[in-house]
Amino acid sequence: MLENFDKLYYNFTDAEKKKFMTLFLDRIDIYEEKDKENGLIKQAVLRFAIFINDTEVDAIRLSKEKSVEMVCLLQKQILPEK
Repeated sequence: MLENFDKLYYNFTDAEKKKFMTLFLDRIDIYEEKDKENGLIKQAVLRFAIFINDTEVDAIRLSKEKSVEMVCLLQKQILPEK
């Protein structure tokens, strides 16, 4: 079912889409003022946890700040004794 979710959701009526979203969302937190760059939504709090990038989360947060992800490899080098 999840593999074809987009096809199923596309065929829902507006009332069915609303009912479906209320089953998954606990609440949506918004900022007091809308920002052109960042929008109005702070986060969507879910009724249950989901996995995003192998991490269990119960809310989808929309950061106001632009972020950069960086990965680095640290290795310990053992020098020979003199």
